[in-house]
Amino acid sequence: MAIGDIVGQVYQVNTIFQPAASVTIVITQLFGSGPNGKVEGLGDYDTFADNFTQLGSTSIKDWGALQKIFIDNAKYLQFKTSGSASTHSGFTGMQIK
Repeated sequence: MAIGDIVGQVYQVNTIFQPAASVTIVITQLFGSGPNGKVEGLGDYDTFADNFTQLGSTSIKDWGALQKIFIDNAKYLQFKTSGSASTHSGFTGMQIK
């Protein structure tokens, strides 16, 4: 990948997204489905299991949150799901370094 490339991923299983040591990505949107699709900060962004996105209602079907979060090898994210095909979480962003 190169500077300026758009990056994104959708996860259906719990996944840690940690860029390579020389890469910085600005996250522009976090998204998911239902209250089980969550995003936590890890490394220097450790949120101590508190989610960047926390939804408490099972009636919420899909959600999205516009962000400006910079992640790199030391500050990264964990995407959590219930593991079912109907629950997902993910992100979009751009590589800036």
